[in-house]
Amino acid sequence: MIRKKEFKILLDKLLQKELEELRKRFRPYKRKPFLRNKVTIDLDLKCKEKNTLGYYKNTRENKRQWKYEHKIFLTKLSRKRYETYCNVINDKKWGVEYLREIIRHELIHAFVYEEFDEWEMIEGCNRDYSPIFLACLHWSGLDSPYPYTNKFKESDLYKNIEKCKNYDMVYMYLVHYIGDLERSVRKINEKLNTDSNNYKKLNISFNHYEAGMIKKSYVSCITRSKKDNNIYIQKASEMTLGIGFLVTQKDIIDNFERKFNNGSMAISHSEMAWYVIGNELKQKIIIRESS
Repeated sequence: MIRKKEFKILLDKLLQKELEELRKRFRPYKRKPFLRNKVTIDLDLKCKEKNTLGYYKNTRENKRQWKYEHKIFLTKLSRKRYETYCNVINDKKWGVEYLREIIRHELIHAFVYEEFDEWEMIEGCNRDYSPIFLACLHWSGLDSPYPYTNKFKESDLYKNIEKCKNYDMVYMYLVHYIGDLERSVRKINEKLNTDSNNYKKLNISFNHYEAGMIKKSYVSCITRSKKDNNIYIQKASEMTLGIGFLVTQKDIIDNFERKFNNGSMAISHSEMAWYVIGNELKQKIIIRESS
């Protein structure tokens, strides 16, 4: 078994090679590095996620933090498979290539985070089932190994990315793609809020592992208030739909109302009722919530 220190030296070497290769792919003829922030790589022998070869995280703690550190981790499973290439198949070259593909995948997470997530356009642009991530991953020369992601190649987004001649064109197309989604949601929210006593708000974010649409969160509150011998009822609800790379603007427009009203539980779900007399909260009741 290759020792952790020896494997770490190899990972550091491969990380630098990938950073240079990706710089040439995304930023040819420019002195700008592939990533603005520092990136480190390490081996995580305690990772308990089954079948996980690597993962990405960063040290950014708030929206105002401009400088932070990208952290890439490979797992003991990736080391084991590298050793299989070297010792069983007797092909170290393919073992190294295997590691480079894992590192490249995680570097694209970091890259998309810098390029898109920092600007708080739509949450989760760098997630595995985000069309933004998959587009950049494809531009890097890789395709995702996750289930159903081959279907991304049937999307209009993929077909348009294929026509791009450089990353600047890819970037502009993806910015417009995100902008179109945001405008659709904004129009939906304008349409929803014609009744001041029934406030609704729709949010969207990209999915980690779902290609379609999921009801990620739902919060609602019915307020019954008594004032001057009159009863007033107001309702406010907010829902976040998670969308994957198969979801189009039309899918959101056609399905948001059903998702609001079908009574299905969201992953994170809370329904409350408040009873107010005058300006004093008298009772708060949890109607339904996720465990």
